[in-house]
Amino acid sequence: MNLNTYQKQAITTKIYADEAALSYLALGLGGESSELFEKIKENRDNITTLEGDKLQLLAKEIGDVYWYLAGLAEETDQNLGDIYFDYSTPLPEDSKFDDVVDGLIISTGAVLEAFKKALRDDYELFVNKKLVPGKFMKMNMAIANLLTICEYLASFFGVPVNTILQQNVDKLASRAKRGTLSGSGDVR
Repeated sequence: MNLNTYQKQAITTKIYADEAALSYLALGLGGESSELFEKIKENRDNITTLEGDKLQLLAKEIGDVYWYLAGLAEETDQNLGDIYFDYSTPLPEDSKFDDVVDGLIISTGAVLEAFKKALRDDYELFVNKKLVPGKFMKMNMAIANLLTICEYLASFFGVPVNTILQQNVDKLASRAKRGTLSGSGDVR
């Protein structure tokens, strides 16, 4: 599954009001990135030997970060795959795991900062989805950095990104079918 296909499928599970979309998605991205960071730090001592449920939990958290990024792309009339293709830069070959994990929070902060400035400086254009592409550049660069970090983490944990994306879509479709999209916790 590629990022654009994922975005189209993932967005079908949105439950937020259109007028609250950008705020909801930005706050959700911050929360999910923090949860992923926390779960990595909880398992730091044995991160290279994780298996089974703990590994699957980290993959689910990465999937949740992807969902909010897909929502942000959708709500700004963009394609996540195009953002990644146009703005991503590979991590250096000698990237250390701890630096990449720190980058998760730094890149999330950069996405949120870009959204904050767009809301502050160009509110009417932003909420009416009428920003010109140049206005999205900083935001897209930050989103692409975060996508690159998620890709690195998926690879580090030995779970292909397309598997994470498919599992996330399947999880959300199951919750939608059971009427449990809202609420909290991994087991709904």
